[in-house]
Amino acid sequence: MEISLVNRKSSVLSASSLMCFQKRALTINPAIGCAHQCAYCYVRGYLAYPGDGRVDVYANLVEKIGRELPRKRKKPEVVFFSTACDAFQPVPQVLKTSYDIMRILLDNGIAISFLTKGSIPANFLELFKSFPELVCAKIGLITTDREIQRIFEPHAATPSQRLANIRKLSKCGVRVELRMDPIIPGVTDTRKCLQEYFHAIKGLGAQAIFLNYLLLRNQIKKNLQKAVSSTAIYEKIVGQYKKGGKVSLKAANSKAFALSKDYRTQKYAMIAKLAGVYNIKAHVCGCKNPDIAGNMVCV
Repeated sequence: MEISLVNRKSSVLSASSLMCFQKRALTINPAIGCAHQCAYCYVRGYLAYPGDGRVDVYANLVEKIGRELPRKRKKPEVVFFSTACDAFQPVPQVLKTSYDIMRILLDNGIAISFLTKGSIPANFLELFKSFPELVCAKIGLITTDREIQRIFEPHAATPSQRLANIRKLSKCGVRVELRMDPIIPGVTDTRKCLQEYFHAIKGLGAQAIFLNYLLLRNQIKKNLQKAVSSTAIYEKIVGQYKKGGKVSLKAANSKAFALSKDYRTQKYAMIAKLAGVYNIKAHVCGCKNPDIAGNMVCV
């Protein structure tokens, strides 16, 4: 993995960092690129993406935030990590930058929300323990089957490590939500796979789960084909989209190819019913399913 230190030129706490669906929420990316190399990652198709095997870390980000924050007349209410990387990817420079930024924000009474498929180090847990009411943790977990996970998320934390994240964060008093995103049709949405999933997370402290099926873009299809060694499995996944169509994504202001509305509606209902058996409330991600979930936004 090649790690490059780069300087961010634009302001961190500017209007350009505002999330489109929440006036006083900001997004911060400590880096561009991710060591996890998930096959379904849409960021790998971005023009600014540095390329597989490389992560560009913003070396001056902590300094800029420390300088800009005191000048803000109105501070952001919440900061979301991250849209173009994972704040907890196994890169020391990223972890240090993420920790320092989160510490500054929490010390200033600013809430943080993050989505991760990484393993959360102990020093972060100690930090969160002091500000549990200001932290919302979203743990991305597409499956608890290690062999399936290894195919689609080759360098992300293992399912057992992410289950440990849930348990430890809950003990710190932090609100924990799960993201079953993406659900891979014909692979991770089988009844056996789902039953094992919910049985594994039972009692760990997750309060809700957000659901979203895999959205296809050209780059994602290429990455999937490389990741899945079996042509039959790849064709099984892609074949499910023949009756689908394009949907407009709210957060990204773009379009992607989705499974048919009927397929998603029926499967979401089935998964939500199964989640209810384990006392977990399921929500359909409205950002990526506007035709089903309406105006609901997941942050």
